[in-house]
Amino acid sequence: MNSGFECDFKDFEKLVVRLTGKEMKLARKKALRKGSSILVRGTRKELRSAGFKFRRWMDKAVKYKVHRSANSSTVHLFGDIRETGKDRGIVRYLEVGTDERYRSIKYMYRGKRRIKRVIIGRKKGYSGRIKGYDFFANARDNSAIQVQNVMNTTLDFEIRKISFLK
Repeated sequence: MNSGFECDFKDFEKLVVRLTGKEMKLARKKALRKGSSILVRGTRKELRSAGFKFRRWMDKAVKYKVHRSANSSTVHLFGDIRETGKDRGIVRYLEVGTDERYRSIKYMYRGKRRIKRVIIGRKKGYSGRIKGYDFFANARDNSAIQVQNVMNTTLDFEIRKISFLK
């Protein structure tokens, strides 16, 4: 079975034992960065070809972050709030979609009660519904195997590089 590593378990165990916790953490971070960047590129590609009017800043809305513990990373659709302006939440809504909305109705909450209020002076009528495009889910499904393979090879390469430098 080819799992991405080119050494048997005993050889790999010897390499890992020689590493300190800090070096192992750096190796895991590099592997997570490479895997996350592949997922981000796939998401941006799906975002461009999803079928809605694409704007250039939407690429910046898809970002990743590797956590300090180096045990996980997060790829999210919110990006930098300063760069997206008034449309900053639209990428999330394009992913999952919305229900039908109306302009003149506003819902407020008083404790646990939900109060429906009609706003005077606002034009009434149907304001639309956003269809969900599922570009992030498609990218995740298409690149899952590739991400795992890249992370395995990167981790193997980094461990070997650090252990041979000692």
